[in-house]
Amino acid sequence: MERSLADVEAAHRAFELQQRKLDAVNGLKGLPPEMLTHETEKLRQVRTALEGKEAEYKFFQAEYFQVEADRRKELTDLQSKVSIARGELEQPSPGYGPPRKTENWRNITTASPFPAEQKKKIRWPSMWPIKN
Repeated sequence: MERSLADVEAAHRAFELQQRKLDAVNGLKGLPPEMLTHETEKLRQVRTALEGKEAEYKFFQAEYFQVEADRRKELTDLQSKVSIARGELEQPSPGYGPPRKTENWRNITTASPFPAEQKKKIRWPSMWPIKN
């Protein structure tokens, strides 16, 4: 887009230069009319090129702003999906959490070198093999 803007500025300078040249030719007396016609035609060509560059720049600019708007919308959508996913993660899931009373659990005591913790109990599911 910057290159396109530089092209537009260069086309503006070329147009102004051609216009000054045409004004200078108009100011001279005794020149053949073909020379004035030639410079007028060149000015028209430069103006057409300038209009083309301006249209191209406006197209690139519109395309850039559209892409930027699309990316912002995409980012907003992703942010909302992330917040929904976080909300789902923060809610307890039915498959996780403390065991239900209906499950068959057995208590196992562990030995500890500290007397206060001698009878600390750990709950293991009964389906796991336990060696005493």
